[in-house]
Amino acid sequence: VFVAMSLTPALCATILKAAPEGGHKPNALFARFNTLFEKSTQHYTDSTRSLLRCTGRYMVVYLLICAGM
Repeated sequence: VFVAMSLTPALCATILKAAPEGGHKPNALFARFNTLFEKSTQHYTDSTRSLLRCTGRYMVVYLLICAGM
């Protein structure tokens, strides 16, 4: 318990500290991953926003699918 309460927060603070201004540039693999991740996050956000705007329509589609089973 002592290790969990004392060393873990210090280790997390060391690992998660912010990069300095103008920090290092990620290599090509990580840059590509970050780009794809940001695009997929944006797509998910847009899809969720669209679904929430048209809740009634999607509920009817859901009920029709359930009734068809």
